[in-house]
Amino acid sequence: MQTWISNYVMARMLWDADTDLDELKTDFYTTFFGPAAGLHVRAWWDACEEALLNASIQAHEDWLLSHIYTGDFARSLMKHVTAARTAQTTPAQKERVEAFARIADHLLAFGEANDAEKVLDYARAADACARMLQRERELHEIYPFFHEYRNEAHARRAYFPGGREDKLRELAAKTDGKTGERIASMPLEIAFRRDPFNEGIVAGWH
Repeated sequence: MQTWISNYVMARMLWDADTDLDELKTDFYTTFFGPAAGLHVRAWWDACEEALLNASIQAHEDWLLSHIYTGDFARSLMKHVTAARTAQTTPAQKERVEAFARIADHLLAFGEANDAEKVLDYARAADACARMLQRERELHEIYPFFHEYRNEAHARRAYFPGGREDKLRELAAKTDGKTGERIASMPLEIAFRRDPFNEGIVAGWH
């Protein structure tokens, strides 16, 4: 959310705490992206903000955000991206809309990667992570403020898209016959019973 609006809003409200936030956002989006495209860009960002605000979990870590920003959620917002890209803009505004479109596709790939991993489709999840990494490279080329892309080794750290892609490729190979074979898949929801006296630990049920 630091990409455009947050720093601008903070600066304006520090100058005048009575600033009307809704008017400020409307002015920003329609000026920065154009009167037609700006409304659609704002609708996309507002939907992301509302989903996070109304969620029952409060954290920024990916493994929790994946429950909010699912593939279905990101796909439901792509209509705003399409509308923004087809709206009439100046050349400078169009460049900004295209950067926004890459951010939106990055979120879509994030949701698709998590959804695919959930059903053990590791190859599809890895492809989505590769797409995330490509969008990050593109955004860094547009302006490093959008995304800090240091080098390939940094991008391949475990919790970043490149590192996730590597791990998912490894899991795909372990389950598709290349280096291993999938015997059975655990269900997403499992019934369980408490073991208050740790009988299972003592007896080695595991």
